[in-house]
Amino acid sequence: PIKGNDGSKIFHVPGGSSYDRTVPERCYANAEDAEADGYRQAKR
Repeated sequence: PIKGNDGSKIFHVPGGSSYDRTVPERCYANAEDAEADGYRQAKR
């Protein structure tokens, strides 16, 4: 799943450098759903 962080409004995708250590506050099925909710993808 896509892991979202409510405070920063950043989401992490599988394979990203912070994905494994991110504790999700919100989860999404795909990046499009996260973006529609106001999140942006992590740069790393």
